[in-house]
Amino acid sequence: MNTPAISELFSLPPDVKKIEHVDDTKAKHAAKFVMHLEDHTAGNLLRYSLLRNENVKFSGYRRPHPLENKIELKVHTNGKISPKEAAKQACDNLCTEFIKMKEAFLMQVKEFKGEGK
Repeated sequence: MNTPAISELFSLPPDVKKIEHVDDTKAKHAAKFVMHLEDHTAGNLLRYSLLRNENVKFSGYRRPHPLENKIELKVHTNGKISPKEAAKQACDNLCTEFIKMKEAFLMQVKEFKGEGK
């Protein structure tokens, strides 16, 4: 069958990196990041976070094949920062937002239970 083994969905072989960085040979200040064991959730979040950066000209992702558990994220900047730095900033921004979201959620749970009064 064409279906990948369940273990392939959760663990990487020892010789494969989680994230691979490939410079774009056709455009200046552009790169592709191949992220293994990721799907549309991570791709769309990163794309959106990258596009909020004023130094990012283009960001998009694709899933090369439905049976391959990876995404390819493309980043093109204006040259003031590198694509790698833009991706790092996007990840840092998402982490900050997730922390704020968790704190707000926990406060609402406390309020709902009557512990916040």
